[in-house]
Amino acid sequence: MNKITELLMGSILLAASSCALESEVYDKISPDNFPSTESDVKSLLVGSVYAAFSADGYNNLYSAANGVQTISDCLADVMTCSWGNDWNLIAFNNHTAETGLINSNLNQFRWYSYLGGMILTADRIANSQANDKVKELCIGEAKCGMGFMAFLLYDLYGPIVLPSLDELKNPTKDVILPHATEEEMRAFIVDNLTEAARVLPYKYESGDYGRFTKGLANTLLLKYYMRVKDFENAEKIGKELVENKSYGYAIEDDYYKLFSLEGKGNAEIVYAIPCSKSGQNSLYQVHTYPGDFPHKVYFPNAPESVTLWGGYRMAWSYYHTFEEGDYRLTRIYGEYTDTSGKQHSEELDKTDGSLRVGAVPGKYTIDGMIGDKGMCDVVVFRFSDVKTLYAEAVVRNNNSVNAMAKEYLNEIRTKHGKLPAFTDDEIGTVDKYLDKLLEERGHEFYIEGVRRQDLIRHGRYVEMAIKKNEYAGHSTENVKRMEGGKYVYELLPIPVATIRDGQGKIVQNPGF
Repeated sequence: MNKITELLMGSILLAASSCALESEVYDKISPDNFPSTESDVKSLLVGSVYAAFSADGYNNLYSAANGVQTISDCLADVMTCSWGNDWNLIAFNNHTAETGLINSNLNQFRWYSYLGGMILTADRIANSQANDKVKELCIGEAKCGMGFMAFLLYDLYGPIVLPSLDELKNPTKDVILPHATEEEMRAFIVDNLTEAARVLPYKYESGDYGRFTKGLANTLLLKYYMRVKDFENAEKIGKELVENKSYGYAIEDDYYKLFSLEGKGNAEIVYAIPCSKSGQNSLYQVHTYPGDFPHKVYFPNAPESVTLWGGYRMAWSYYHTFEEGDYRLTRIYGEYTDTSGKQHSEELDKTDGSLRVGAVPGKYTIDGMIGDKGMCDVVVFRFSDVKTLYAEAVVRNNNSVNAMAKEYLNEIRTKHGKLPAFTDDEIGTVDKYLDKLLEERGHEFYIEGVRRQDLIRHGRYVEMAIKKNEYAGHSTENVKRMEGGKYVYELLPIPVATIRDGQGKIVQNPGF
């Protein structure tokens, strides 16, 4: 079995081991006998599709410890980390193909192993004995997972190897596939998400909260089209999401309610990962709040004892871009007095202290924590994101700023930031509007994994990375590197082992 196929097949083995739900034990799992029932089909989906998008533990895509949201914002100008080492390489764009993001648990390419499992899962469901309605829905969920994973990997690494069903079913064949082309990546992402959106429901009953929906599939399409600057198709999808009332989305007035125990099922949330005492948990709080943080001062209803050791911080250079009075600063702590009475701030902690590299990006409440485990759902995509991306696409397509675009931008600014609306003088031209939109989205979606994509789309990723490095006193030499007319650090390097196993067919991203 070649190494690439071996990597892809690993997730099917994981899927099989994850199917023992409610004390059921499957002694022998093979395509010949599994899945055979509706229960089998749903178990297979949990293990091979939903497991990848978990927030629980340290080996899942949306774990705050080392998942895609945290790492994406560290790569952008928003985040840094007080732990140093590999985190410093990432935060200041000094990583190589053999460091930081590759040889540690911060490596995002490891999620690639799930993609083959999802492809095989869709095929196994199609050939199961479940009824046609169940099969159609579950295949739609698998296709949504396939498009979701392929988009996230494409965003970080560019075109990847797309395995075919034939190769996955015949892993002993010594076949090494090259990278997909841009056209092949587009077809894979768009076709799977479009098919998923066709069959998935707008919403589920409360017992199925957390399953993929039509809104998620279309939001992923919107984000893909914005990533490749296909603003015409982005506008079409955005219009559907914003104007079709069947989705039931609305902007929440209280920003921090979205990141609280009361935020579960909020109408603004397009997709969130459910957390609870009996299910998976969030590791956001333990990885962001410092160990000496006086949590009862800021969260009086929180447990007396919780575990906090957080090292993730908001870079000081980024913290200072917020306007005074912005409500979203409420849980971004630029200073505090710790549990021993010692004061912390940028000035006091310059050489040593919990705030030496940045402010605390609290965001999620500590209420309800049990030890190091948070109970707030992990927010993945929100309607605020959809509306402002749609507004941006409209402005870019029309090369003018209409009333709707102004309204959607000002809505999140006034509701969530509790700031005065932008005037026509401030956002009346396309350039002014896009500048303010980029800034406002940054403040709105901090540590939600949005900023890097925004900066790349606006052509400002390197500019902002340089500012971050300069403010912190780090070299800017690496981040300025270009190859083939493009900045090297907009994409991540592919792991060296994958390149080696590709025997010349899989090539490294430029510059690495």
